[in-house]
Amino acid sequence: MPGSGVAILFAPDAQEVYPSNFETFVGPGDLAKPLCGAFRPGHFRGVATVVCKLFNMVQPHVAFLARRMFSNA
Repeated sequence: MPGSGVAILFAPDAQEVYPSNFETFVGPGDLAKPLCGAFRPGHFRGVATVVCKLFNMVQPHVAFLARRMFSNA
């Protein structure tokens, strides 16, 4: 990514993240309900699953996640 200031980029392909025998999901349960879970069923399950998979791949010591303001609820 020339000109972006990024030194390293981790960009696994879809097959690495979701292999053909993929059957495991992470369910956030009631945690998603006060957010927009009622309006977007399954969304937080997908987010929780992919973040868990990413953390298992790169095994970070620290993770910084932005707080998204929701104005479309």
